[in-house]
Amino acid sequence: MLPAPSGRTWLYHAPVDLRKSYRSLCAVVEQELKRTAKSGDAFVFVNRQRTLAKVLWWDRTGWCLLLKRLSAGKFRVSEQMQLHELQADRMRMFFDGL
Repeated sequence: MLPAPSGRTWLYHAPVDLRKSYRSLCAVVEQELKRTAKSGDAFVFVNRQRTLAKVLWWDRTGWCLLLKRLSAGKFRVSEQMQLHELQADRMRMFFDGL
């Protein structure tokens, strides 16, 4: 299941400690990314090893978190930009580890 945010999906390139809860991830969104966490956008974070990804989004009724751990390989994240928008097809490829 992939999130169906009402907004856009953003991939944050810097590694994040994915033991963080939704509150701590919201702080990353608002303080580091200067975005509104409750905007309806989804925010994708990866760990340092790039084997885990966590998606945070607000669906108008509450916070949603999705965690994916790859059994092999690593998530591919561009270090060129701090924040990168993922289109739906790119998000599927990202979560497939491609």
